[in-house]
Amino acid sequence: MSDFRSEIPKIQIYVEEEASEDDLSDVNELLKQAGLEAMVEASYGQKSGTAEELEWIVLITSGGGFAVGSFLGGFLSAAGSDAWKALKNFVDGLFARRRQRTGREGSVFWRVEDVHEELLFRDGLPDRAYREIFRAGVVRKTESSRLRWDDDEESWEDSRNGIL
Repeated sequence: MSDFRSEIPKIQIYVEEEASEDDLSDVNELLKQAGLEAMVEASYGQKSGTAEELEWIVLITSGGGFAVGSFLGGFLSAAGSDAWKALKNFVDGLFARRRQRTGREGSVFWRVEDVHEELLFRDGLPDRAYREIFRAGVVRKTESSRLRWDDDEESWEDSRNGIL
């Protein structure tokens, strides 16, 4: 009897339901360039507004934080000490391609399932933000369950302590 958990992809990426096959292809191409594999599907539901009014969404889910096969572990395996650069290129590519295809702004989130925390990537994050992600303890339990980069503090902070 097979273990059903072994059949669940370690990295899953969800984009808004209205995303096209070309949108999914763009995400898959960026994953391939980064040396990662993930399940990518257009199934993120948004309840208010039309597709033209809503921002696009990319939600990346994984477990294990830095574990081999996880989202960050994949970057470490593929790029070693340049993992932060590979992550930055991946996220910057998501923003550029999704903006080009949709003509709208959007958001990229990474949810670490085993600790129920999210990191919010905004467009144009500084290099230091990406380097800090790979330091131990960045993904930690927060009051809001969401971390955002604070330019003034130059660190990942609980989003409850400031405005997204």
